Amino acid sequence: RIEPKTFFANERTFLSWMHMSVTLGSVSSGLLAFSLDSKGTSTQGMQLIALVLLAVAMMFCVHAAVTFYWRASMISRRHPGPYDDRRGPLFLAVMMGLGLWSIFVMSMLRILDPSSYGVPHKHG
Repeated sequence: RIEPKTFFANERTFLSWMHMSVTLGSVSSGLLAFSLDSKGTSTQGMQLIALVLLAVAMMFCVHAAVTFYWRASMISRRHPGPYDDRRGPLFLAVMMGLGLWSIFVMSMLRILDPSSYGVPHKHG
């Protein structure tokens, strides 16, 4: 006999993953919205960062849905388990780390680029 709390635990886990996905998607959307500078032109670096975060958010969303339905089908068939997913969270953590690392590298390159501060290059 499978306890009702098993169904609710599956739903709580799904909602937790979806919360993270919506949070990342919201940050990404905010970055895209504010990627316009004062002249109305877009900054490509900020848009690229936003798109990287958006891709990671969509991966979180897909993982949450697939895992939820996989576990729900196992629960409804009264499969004894295991119900844990060992590869999915690791993959998402690696993707999130790569996304944050790419944001860091792009930001450092922009900071170190003298042309981003309006300093003219010396041609000689």
